[in-house]
Amino acid sequence: MPVKSSGDGYDSLPSSHEYVGVVVCTKPTSEPLVGIMYSGEVNDLASPYPIDDIKAAMKTALPTLVFLHD
Repeated sequence: MPVKSSGDGYDSLPSSHEYVGVVVCTKPTSEPLVGIMYSGEVNDLASPYPIDDIKAAMKTALPTLVFLHD
């Protein structure tokens, strides 16, 4: 996921990319093998950055994800 140059949130995806799911674990970049969830409930406040700016695009691309929080 691209991060804004200000470092305070996610940036929009480049035109040649698409949302395919949400990573379900934290891994260092040296170990880029992760689980991807494409259906289920996502705690939108558990992300390292707010997803408010990209949530609409994610909901469109991944209609089987439901965004909730504690």
